[in-house]
Amino acid sequence: MISRLRQGPDKLFPQLIHPSEVNLDVSADELLLQLIVLGKTRGLSTAKNDMELVQIFKKNLQVQAAFESEDFQILPLPDPDGISCYYFRNRNGLFYGNLEPYLTTVQDQLAVDGTVYWEQWQRSLPHFQLFDIEASNHITLLFEAGVSETIGKFCEQLYQ
Repeated sequence: MISRLRQGPDKLFPQLIHPSEVNLDVSADELLLQLIVLGKTRGLSTAKNDMELVQIFKKNLQVQAAFESEDFQILPLPDPDGISCYYFRNRNGLFYGNLEPYLTTVQDQLAVDGTVYWEQWQRSLPHFQLFDIEASNHITLLFEAGVSETIGKFCEQLYQ
């Protein structure tokens, strides 16, 4: 829903599904169907039937699982001095922020807010530049009003 709506947190909250709105004590497939039914009342496309959406979401979950950050290894680069890295983070240090209850469950046990999740990149890249911006969280960083414009202007200047 977040990537489909691409709005800041204030406009997202009414559209998102809070864990208290679904029964978490069911199979993954049953939970997914609950989410699809609720999602269709909040902006999820109705162009596909429930089973087609289940297949799409399962594929997306497989892709997401492949991005598990604890499995990442940052290997030495052949020419680290030849790379410039521009990393934008939200100044308040929140990764999920107020969106955490919508994006995690108690079983997730994630503690990302306040961690230095860019530190490995900073150690590996001598030309690492960290830019603090005023975003609500890391998730909405690229589509919050003002923030996306700031990043866009930077990229425009960089790639002129």
